Amino acid sequence: MSEFNDSTITWNLEEIDLSDLVMVVGSWIFAGNNIQDIESEVIDKLKMLVEAEQNRRLTGISKEDIIH
Repeated sequence: MSEFNDSTITWNLEEIDLSDLVMVVGSWIFAGNNIQDIESEVIDKLKMLVEAEQNRRLTGISKEDIIH
């Protein structure tokens, strides 16, 4: 019988976008994990991405846009 190996999947927080991070965190919680166990760096990145999306929706301008 093969031995069960618990593996950890990691993402690059510098490059992940809001949709992917929401999917990852949501899937992790849906799998039965607690939100309290999410690392602070992940919460900070989620907050930053949500704030950027909110700003884009309110102004129609993203941080990547260049206004001439």
